[in-house]
Amino acid sequence: MSASSPPEAPRAPDAPAAEEVAVDELEPREEGLRDPFSFLPDPPNDPPPREANLLDLNDMKLVGIVTGTAIPKAMFTDPDGFGHIITEGTRVFDGRVTDIRDREVVVTLSAGSPLNDYQTAGQRPAPQRRAQPSTRVIRLTGS
Repeated sequence: MSASSPPEAPRAPDAPAAEEVAVDELEPREEGLRDPFSFLPDPPNDPPPREANLLDLNDMKLVGIVTGTAIPKAMFTDPDGFGHIITEGTRVFDGRVTDIRDREVVVTLSAGSPLNDYQTAGQRPAPQRRAQPSTRVIRLTGS
């Protein structure tokens, strides 16, 4: 037996050269579909303001507390009725939740916070010295 060379693959007829098309000339085939090969826009350079994503407890109502678990939780509702669940350590506008008790939530306000002057009915005025952070206790009302 003699070794023979493998058969040659059939040749395709001479195909016309691919036509070059500028990228700007390409259009999506269907309305609303994004070109998967186009680049995504750059994200904005400026981060959102720090306070934009923090809860302002002055506008919210404490509606529930869960204690007796490894991580106590409290639920506040905003003026639109949307619920927000917080835990100890949650940052809120100008402060941080430092304690969740059976019927109250303790918020420690940052030193110099304008909310240090926040008053509830029956409380004495806060001292004018603002060197130290102050605390605010929000009590659960109702049944």
